[in-house]
Amino acid sequence: MNSLTVIKRDDEPQNAVVHLFAPKRIEIDAPEGMEVICDYERHAFRSMIEYEQLHQKAIDQILAVMGNATIMRFPDGSYYAREVIQREAFTINPEPYSALVFHKGGA
Repeated sequence: MNSLTVIKRDDEPQNAVVHLFAPKRIEIDAPEGMEVICDYERHAFRSMIEYEQLHQKAIDQILAVMGNATIMRFPDGSYYAREVIQREAFTINPEPYSALVFHKGGA
């Protein structure tokens, strides 16, 4: 892939965070060249999901080979260890947040 070029709009406010939590819907036409940047985003998103799935399959295979063992050691001294990790409880308070969501066009 080519290097990513960030396009800055001339009329963009100094504090772009204003756009993240805008109380009303504001639409703009995508400036020239945004298709390439959006293609990078979609490709990266798909790749991330594929790698997460590959990662989980590899973990499943490693655990299957380990069976009931807690450690699987390699000749060089490195090893995988099955460990129990206690996660601390926490509460997430409800609050609004902004998310970037892609919607395919009807064309």
